[in-house]
Amino acid sequence: MTSAPPAERSNLFTLYEQNIGALTPLIADMLREAEKEYPSAWFEEAFEIAVARNVRHWKYVEAILKRWKEKGKDERKNREDAVKDFKRYTEGEFAEYFRE
Repeated sequence: MTSAPPAERSNLFTLYEQNIGALTPLIADMLREAEKEYPSAWFEEAFEIAVARNVRHWKYVEAILKRWKEKGKDERKNREDAVKDFKRYTEGEFAEYFRE
């Protein structure tokens, strides 16, 4: 009896498990659908944004992806704006309200 090689896991599944939590069958189905709908290059950055904002939920990551798809994604501008916004609230005048 020969065993079948293990099914290759999607990079998206790994990103989800590393940044959000355990993968359930329902989440796996949603991730497979997302892989069909969005460019694979977007996933890692969307997870990074969610983690930086401490919002570790698939729906939040998916909302980022939907916004990029609908309004376009200017990679350099969005990344710079995200860093500016993050620093504005964590290091600027609002830093005292930011909880770690």
